[in-house]
Amino acid sequence: MALTKLMHMKQCGKGNPARHLKNGIVYIMQEGKTDQGRWIGGNAGSTWQEVYQTMLETKREFGKQNGRQGYHFVLSFKEDAAPEEVYQILGDFCQEYLGENYDYVFSVHTDSSHIHGHIIFNSVSRIDGLKYHYTKGDWEKCIQPITDKICNKYGFEKFEYEGGESRDYGEWKREQEGKRTWREQIRRDIDALIPEVKNTEELCRRLIGMGYHVRKGRSREKGDYLTLRPEGGRKAIRSKSLGKGYMLKDLELRIKSSQAKVEGDRSFHVPKIKSTYVPRNSSIERRTFYPSSYQYYYVRKYCENTVLYQYQNTRNYKDIRETEEIAEACRYLLRNQIRSESDLIRRQEILKGRVLGLEAQKGNLYQKSLTDKELKILQTYENMERQRFQAEADYQEELWEKLDDDMSKMEKQYPVLQWKEREEKRKTDLRAIYKERAALIREEKLLEKIQKREAEAKEVKICRPTIARR
Repeated sequence: MALTKLMHMKQCGKGNPARHLKNGIVYIMQEGKTDQGRWIGGNAGSTWQEVYQTMLETKREFGKQNGRQGYHFVLSFKEDAAPEEVYQILGDFCQEYLGENYDYVFSVHTDSSHIHGHIIFNSVSRIDGLKYHYTKGDWEKCIQPITDKICNKYGFEKFEYEGGESRDYGEWKREQEGKRTWREQIRRDIDALIPEVKNTEELCRRLIGMGYHVRKGRSREKGDYLTLRPEGGRKAIRSKSLGKGYMLKDLELRIKSSQAKVEGDRSFHVPKIKSTYVPRNSSIERRTFYPSSYQYYYVRKYCENTVLYQYQNTRNYKDIRETEEIAEACRYLLRNQIRSESDLIRRQEILKGRVLGLEAQKGNLYQKSLTDKELKILQTYENMERQRFQAEADYQEELWEKLDDDMSKMEKQYPVLQWKEREEKRKTDLRAIYKERAALIREEKLLEKIQKREAEAKEVKICRPTIARR
């Protein structure tokens, strides 16, 4: 399946406004990635210098050097796609979608395990000087029909646009944080069932019995696949998006080659915890000890949930989230040496004191802010500074000298440089306070969850054995 991304090239904050555009052009036109420049095309030049200068000249001609600098398409193809085919697809797309309205360059990268293409085009039209605008929904309305027609022409599967069948932000964020996702859950359930079933029909029946909505689909390029929606899931997920080994034919081969049902020891034990704490006047660098009775509940609960998921094919997403929360609580208790309920309460008091201290610091910083008059003068100075920078970039020497003189006069009349440094330091300190305060609040919420779990455990009269410390 081909995936497409669209990236916006913003104006660089310092120095050359088009620096991001330049870096992008240099990157996609590297000889080592394009078979010594063989797979490079476009209408703006044959070298990155020519392409870059062409786009800058278009911007200068219409006086639009600032703001959005360009756009970058990234198109990924399946592994068996030929470079010449990808090159032709990129060329046809640029001709039909961009034509001669925009300066563009495209390339095919062949240096990785999968072939992919890049397209960079100017944000300013070379015809009328209007800027390109991309809004939500433009892909489906304008771009998708073009890509579908071109892919049909060359016998490729249709492109998938961002936000279609792809992962949502929540799933992506959880994956970046190392947490389980719907796709991982589906893979785990399928992998657990393969040794237990005789064919794909039985696999589908077992998945339905586990709460999945299952139906079959067919891809012209890859063949048959399964569409699965777990119980509680908002979207259906195609098995071909799970990675290698999950197409219907691959599942049949895995089932045939699978061995007898894997037996595992479902018992568990409380693990030993390696402590980094070094007692005073001790020659022992590290020591091994069992968790306290207070910590034992969380270690035990984590082991129970892990074993349950691993051997009993738990599908409930709520159970997975609970396991992750318990693991977080367990790590927190061990890391902070909280071995009793009194230790937890003491930790809460310390956190509240820190939050109050940060609030007092924040109030002092707000009091150190400049007056309204001083802020207005400083804002005028900074606006002149930005205008001077732009005049320098546009080679407007006369304007640059005038702004420089005005700024010098203002520096003699007011301590604007001192005000600027003072405000920057104040804002930096405020950001640090807000960041620390957010971390403390997250920690307080975690302690509240632990207390709530403790209260629930007491209600059901969970007995936790006391383990002597070695």
